[in-house]
Amino acid sequence: IMVALQDNLNLRSLSTGSIIYKNNEWTQKFLEEWYNSSEFHWQHYFEQSVLQDKIIENPELLKNNIKLVSHRLFNSYFHQWYPNENFQFGDLCLHDAGTSNTHRIQLFTELKDKIIKDKNTDYSKWKINTPLFL
Repeated sequence: IMVALQDNLNLRSLSTGSIIYKNNEWTQKFLEEWYNSSEFHWQHYFEQSVLQDKIIENPELLKNNIKLVSHRLFNSYFHQWYPNENFQFGDLCLHDAGTSNTHRIQLFTELKDKIIKDKNTDYSKWKINTPLFL
């Protein structure tokens, strides 16, 4: 399982908004245990709390089964709170987490014509005009 962190030094900043899974027996069992955990259901981001606690309880998970990576690897934001993780052209994914639908529509409407599937595209001069979400 690959999970992104907003702050590489803080396990409490992990985000389950976008996760990469390897489809194998261990992952399927882990996902079932994770899903069936009820101790955090009252929290707003209960699935993140469950994953954080599972890692704290068993640090070996980080050696054998779970990799924590920077948001920019596959879960970029476009938000004032996370300037180091903000989307840049060429990133794999833009996760417009916690934003309003109005902001999402404005941002993705602007980006829809700029997204090109050509690995030779020079993104260095591309700019996003939509303001960062706050």
